Amino acid sequence: MQSMLNFLKSAKEKRVAILIHSLPDLDAVGSSSALSSFFKKSKVISPDMPTAKARKLLSITGQKISVGGKLKSDVLIILDTNSYDLLGELAEEVRNFNGSKAVIDHHSIHPDSIKAEHILIDNSYTSTSELIYEILKKLGLDVSERSAVSLLCGMIDDSAGFRNARKKTFSYIAELLGKTRMDYSEILRVVETDVDVSQRIALLTACRRADVERVGNYIIAKSVVGSFEAKAAEMLLNVGADFSFVGCKGKREARISARMKGYLYNEFGINLASDVMEKVGKTLKGSGGGHPCAAGANGPYLNGFEDAMEECVKITKELLERKL
Repeated sequence: MQSMLNFLKSAKEKRVAILIHSLPDLDAVGSSSALSSFFKKSKVISPDMPTAKARKLLSITGQKISVGGKLKSDVLIILDTNSYDLLGELAEEVRNFNGSKAVIDHHSIHPDSIKAEHILIDNSYTSTSELIYEILKKLGLDVSERSAVSLLCGMIDDSAGFRNARKKTFSYIAELLGKTRMDYSEILRVVETDVDVSQRIALLTACRRADVERVGNYIIAKSVVGSFEAKAAEMLLNVGADFSFVGCKGKREARISARMKGYLYNEFGINLASDVMEKVGKTLKGSGGGHPCAAGANGPYLNGFEDAMEECVKITKELLERKL
């Protein structure tokens, strides 16, 4: 942590580009918006358009994000990812960047992780927003109301509504709420978007197609949908599964979202990202990673989709059986 703080202090007066991952969510947008306020000359860049919820946050805070373009800066900070795969068309720009480079992230280390002189990756944090808030506090920055709202949205969203929160998360939420005139209910209206008909259909389809296996007193569910696989995986946990795997087979890419009840990580030490989805990503000839309790895999090998889905369940069963 201290070496990263020293690096950020040294970059305060320089031209800084903060790069976030493809299809940036509330955590990526919130943490980057807050971090950018520390520097005199900074710019937040995304490979493509943010998600609907992230765009809603940007409309409230007025923070600007550039989509695509060249990385023209003295310093490059990659935030909320450590994988080249999630940088889209800007991955090659990052590889060839000649200035000082840093990575700050809370995801598990990716097998093809981004190379940088300064790296702070700690998956004990439930969000990059939480990590950035701690950094800004140590740097002595008085967090503005705009940054507070941004960080709040990132923390709430990426902790799955506090289901994966640490003790410190609640302390930070209380501190940040004290810096804004918005009530917690108003913050939630940014984080929680209305569920449209297509998403509701996808969730119901996931239930209808779900295959369930029991290992002792634990339930593993898998399903396939045409979209909204991450939401469907979360929903299967809500209706009773302990582990869920939901896949989506597109025309060019297959994706699988994985979820696990948070207490199982503490009880068994099973890490969906490193123990399961990194291996599944290779089956899809792509990559996998994420968090211990919320992970995913994607790749272009469509013929391997069914095998990858089976592999999710097989590996999880083996891990569970060894623990029971």
